[in-house]
Amino acid sequence: MIRSSAIYYALFLSIIMGVILGSMVLLSALNKELAMKLELPARLMENAESGMAYAMVNHAELENGQQLAISLFDGEMDSVTLSKKYWGALTILQAKAHHKGQFFERTCIAGIEQKKEDVNLYVVDNGRQISIAGETRLEGNCYLPSGGLKRAYIAGENYKGSQLLYGSRFKANRSLPAINQELIEKLTPPQANIISWEEAQDSMVVNFSETPQQFISDGTISIDHHYLKGAIWIEAKDSVFIGRDCQIEEAVIKAPIIFVESGFRGNVQLLATKRITLEEEVLLEYPSVMAVVEESANNKQPAEIEVGEGTQVIGSVFMVREGFDQRNMPLLSIAKEAEIDGLVYCQGKTELKGTVNGSLYTQKFYLKTQSSSYENHILNGQVLDQLPAEFIYVDLLRNENEYVPLKQMKLIQ
Repeated sequence: MIRSSAIYYALFLSIIMGVILGSMVLLSALNKELAMKLELPARLMENAESGMAYAMVNHAELENGQQLAISLFDGEMDSVTLSKKYWGALTILQAKAHHKGQFFERTCIAGIEQKKEDVNLYVVDNGRQISIAGETRLEGNCYLPSGGLKRAYIAGENYKGSQLLYGSRFKANRSLPAINQELIEKLTPPQANIISWEEAQDSMVVNFSETPQQFISDGTISIDHHYLKGAIWIEAKDSVFIGRDCQIEEAVIKAPIIFVESGFRGNVQLLATKRITLEEEVLLEYPSVMAVVEESANNKQPAEIEVGEGTQVIGSVFMVREGFDQRNMPLLSIAKEAEIDGLVYCQGKTELKGTVNGSLYTQKFYLKTQSSSYENHILNGQVLDQLPAEFIYVDLLRNENEYVPLKQMKLIQ
């Protein structure tokens, strides 16, 4: 016969075991939930990276300013929202991975990958030779006039190189390669909050996930001691002065005339219709853009870009116009010890006393010395083929029907 106390012991032990087993089940569920919460941020980051890679390859599917929701692997945790925005001459891609109220976002500036067969120098065949003197050096794939190259004696300097061309020579056509007109049409303000420049604050940061801020003025704008970062568009009807003490990242500055003070350093797009002047020792960091789009070829004063001594531009520089006037050509002037790394395209004449490392397209060369001026002459100018393989260009020279994937220029966030 079993004692009644034994039954109590059995019930007590059953309750204890039930509590222990229940606690173990609850702890297992909590551990699983905790592990999922810890894993989710990493999963979202990986999905955002995958979404960005998808957007670069399939960017034609994305409409400007619109969002596209996709499921990367047909799973409930793999939802990504993609978007594309034209920002001046550049393209902004965004990928946002999200799940149960959490998200991770990637934003980058994208462009076109350079190719090994890309042009390093293209000078329109106008039937004249190109005369070179001093420390001039031409590298890479060079498309030259039928007259070719010749040594010259200019301003007391003979050509000092051991050979005329350090690369491959090809025959140029009688006109420059056509540009991607869609890019020129994109150089307009986006849909934005329009604000008078007088209301601008000294420090402004606008995320590219937010509505861009467009600051306008009917006269002149002076940007000095300002901190500007992100989706900020500044436009003046007269001119813009950029001081050395301001800080600018990713913003777009547009005006007929833009002047950048000596010592300025930043990452910016400068869009003008008449003239851009960079004083000495300016640094425009990658991927900056300088563009003069001349509205009429009948202007009395030709358009001009002036790059001062010791200045460096890393990105893209181009000068284009609606018509062509042989007697009134735009001028791109690159001073000695100045350097442009990237793509340079000039529908006019180029005075090259400094260096272009990458690709230079021009109608012809121009040289002015103390005693005279010359056409198709280069004194101490250099065109180099020394860009890193990962350097990305703006989409300026893509053929109309050519489809190419985008590549990351700069990761913003």
